[in-house]
Amino acid sequence: MNRAGRLFFATLILVTFSSLILAYPLEPARAGRYFNSNREFKRAGSQMEVESMKSRWGDAGTSVARQNLAFDWFFIVIYTTMWISAAIYFGTRYPSLRLLAALVALVGVAGAVFDVIEDICLWKMLYGKPSDAVAERCATVVCYNVGLFMIAGVSLIALAVLARKEKRPAARLAVSG
Repeated sequence: MNRAGRLFFATLILVTFSSLILAYPLEPARAGRYFNSNREFKRAGSQMEVESMKSRWGDAGTSVARQNLAFDWFFIVIYTTMWISAAIYFGTRYPSLRLLAALVALVGVAGAVFDVIEDICLWKMLYGKPSDAVAERCATVVCYNVGLFMIAGVSLIALAVLARKEKRPAARLAVSG
């Protein structure tokens, strides 16, 4: 397996671990009594709703939401590396899948761009004085990045299935051919 393959599988494990294990305690609802979740906060849509949620969270919940935001910047770097290394790994190992691999990476990176915009909005909502425009932008951008990640994830699974069906990857052709 080449470096891109090792990097892809390492980041895939990190993304899975991070999203299933590490993100769990970084939910404001876990900071005490029932609070609105980060998901609901991202979709607040108005300054009044943002302020209402922050008020219900109190200092403890807002602190946890800020930690979640800091964690998300790390997560963006990891999963962007995963999309790119997957494209390199599958594209070089299976030349017939190169275009699909590049499209998967492109969609995944586009989702990451929307995630960065979302995080900038969240930063303004958590650290600054939120406005209706920022809250609306955040609610809109969330829909795009979630949709793009779903498409990229399903496409990555399809790419892996197609790669398994491929008889002889390029690395074996070079050795045997």
